[in-house]
Amino acid sequence: MTYPSKQKLVVIGPLPPPFAGTSVSFALFCEYLTLNPDKYHLEVINSAPKELGRRSLFNVDNLFTASRILGQLLFKASKADKVLLFGNDQFLISIMPVCLCIAKVMRKPFHVRVFGGSLDAYYLGLSPALRRYFHWVIGHTDGLIFQTRALRHFFYKHFGEKIHYVPGYRLMQKGCDSVPSRRGDSTNMKFVYVGHIREEKGIFVLLESFRLLAAEKAAAVECDLFGPVYPEIKERFEKELANCPGVNYRGVLQPEDVVATIRRYDAFVFPSFYRGEGHPGVLIEAMMSGLPIVTTKHKAIPELISHRVNGLLVPPRNPSALAVAIRLLIDDSELLAKLAEQSYKMSSQYSSREVIPIILSSIGFDVNERAIQA
Repeated sequence: MTYPSKQKLVVIGPLPPPFAGTSVSFALFCEYLTLNPDKYHLEVINSAPKELGRRSLFNVDNLFTASRILGQLLFKASKADKVLLFGNDQFLISIMPVCLCIAKVMRKPFHVRVFGGSLDAYYLGLSPALRRYFHWVIGHTDGLIFQTRALRHFFYKHFGEKIHYVPGYRLMQKGCDSVPSRRGDSTNMKFVYVGHIREEKGIFVLLESFRLLAAEKAAAVECDLFGPVYPEIKERFEKELANCPGVNYRGVLQPEDVVATIRRYDAFVFPSFYRGEGHPGVLIEAMMSGLPIVTTKHKAIPELISHRVNGLLVPPRNPSALAVAIRLLIDDSELLAKLAEQSYKMSSQYSSREVIPIILSSIGFDVNERAIQA
């Protein structure tokens, strides 16, 4: 058996480190293609920043990164069939247009996978001139792939069939073939949070909710926190954590350790109100781990978590509502078991092995077995 010529793809996106939802997703995409060398030839251009939390577009590090990306694209695009860029809203308005021009000069189809769920708000905040510029840029791409239904619906009316929806994804790891047995009982439950330790992810809302639960003194409830602490909130976080009984900071997990770690807990809590929230990868990993999830009715999170189906949804920035939802899981073991079971069942549709071929198909690649007789 032999294969026709390989499908050649240049991808631009952020590889870890630093570890974040976007970099983990991009690394999984690259790994999938690398593990299929008979079908695909992959060239990767790493667009990752040196550190998390850089807000300004115009600084020396970003300018250096931009020049490196464009230089590599000039060299690599000529040998590719297509170019696929993974980027957020700021990337689309800054570096992406130049990448697009390079691809078009070389007559290479150019597609974009949009990270996060805030491009609609970003678009509405543009001046009329920048909005026309945005339309011109997007109009010259060969397609945009959004990870939320909400963004696909918003931009479809502007760009039609050029817009695609493909959900977020994570790797379904070995050992996740069932819902884990309960670790404890209703009087001694352990919750877990995995994500960036920053205000917009609801970390101080979480701490306040557990202070409210501790004041009730009705059950022993604990919560372990994992993730990088953002420098701007480090002092406040440490101070509030010291005054929050039962909540402990456990450091940073490597991506390959997330699922194995959180499977040891009873439930996952994620009170985010982050403006760029799309399909948070940690929620998909919690689903794959068979955990019930307490999270917020915010942005596209309800596309993953349905209230009283595979989790509980609460209003953002509301410690009292979060505490009530956590208390409900403590008090209702039947509901907890039902949510855990449904969470696991619903996770298969977000497996990287299922989703990445859809991304490849949406840019025009053949994802079927392509072997032919010699």
